[in-house]
Formats: sequence, C-alpha cells, structure tokens
Amino acid sequence: MYDVFKGDIVAVIKPTYIAFPGGKWTDHFVDKKIYFRAIESASNNGNFKAIDSKGRLFWLNRIEVIDLK
Repeated sequence: MYDVFKGDIVAVIKPTYIAFPGGKWTDHFVDKKIYFRAIESASNNGNFKAIDSKGRLFWLNRIEVIDLK
C-alpha cells in the first residue's frame, strides 16, 4: 500500500473492454494497467480523486495502487 499525494502518478489494474467479433460478452474484458494522476491526497480511509489521460474523473483507493511514480 502506497501513500498517495496530490500530483502523484499511480498505476491501477482495471478491467477494460476489448472489441472483437464473436465470443461471450464476459470474454471481451481483460485486466489492464492504467495510469492515473492524483488530483488530491488520499484521505484517512484511503480514497482519492484521480484523472486518466482523457481527463475523466475516477475515485480510487490506495489499496488498488500497484505502482507509484
């Protein structure tokens, strides 16, 4: 578990949809490492706001963080 502060770049594993013909709907999801930039420090319970490369806002928890840059 990492201490996350405002401006840190964090990596998180998230399920991501991959489009390809055929297969079950659940087969189209793979775990992918995604980088986020923290826009606030982690609170007492570990939650913090972060944005991805497209500027979308996400709530993350520091338990999910696998790498910190």
